[in-house]
Amino acid sequence: RAVGKIGEAVGGAASYVGGVLVSTANAGNLDWTTTAKEEIKRNEGKRLVAYKDAKGYSIGFGHFGVSPGTKITDQQADQLFEEDFAAKELLARKAIPSFDSLSNELKIQVLQGFYRGDLSGSPKTLALINEGKYTEASREFLNNDEFLDPSTPRSIKNRMLLIANALELESSTS
Repeated sequence: RAVGKIGEAVGGAASYVGGVLVSTANAGNLDWTTTAKEEIKRNEGKRLVAYKDAKGYSIGFGHFGVSPGTKITDQQADQLFEEDFAAKELLARKAIPSFDSLSNELKIQVLQGFYRGDLSGSPKTLALINEGKYTEASREFLNNDEFLDPSTPRSIKNRMLLIANALELESSTS
């Protein structure tokens, strides 16, 4: 199920549990929001000068919608991240009314997916999550053009696999 060398692609913060790839970022930390923030920051990386991505220009930890040439400080990058994270968490909670009852691993991966935009842009997957059909949601999530496109970077596909696998694990624990 993995795409290439998974440990390298997600900063060494993933392993297999029962044959399913899961995030192990800060695994001992019970505060899922801290873990989610650390994982998103690690995956996004910090850039203090605007960079071109697939849809425009971003800065900091993946803050989208800036002008080319924009520069920020470390403090501004952290502030933008906190604002973006809070906004994405609010969107996730609205899209998934049972968000608080999800496992911490799935909460982390849902936030990862909303931060990137791939999960928030998948209404069929969200509907299946809300119906408690996690295995079907996992399959639906990976049945999209970005994941199936051979030119999509392995690191993006691996992040998507973490989300799909967290959904599958949720199915076995709910």
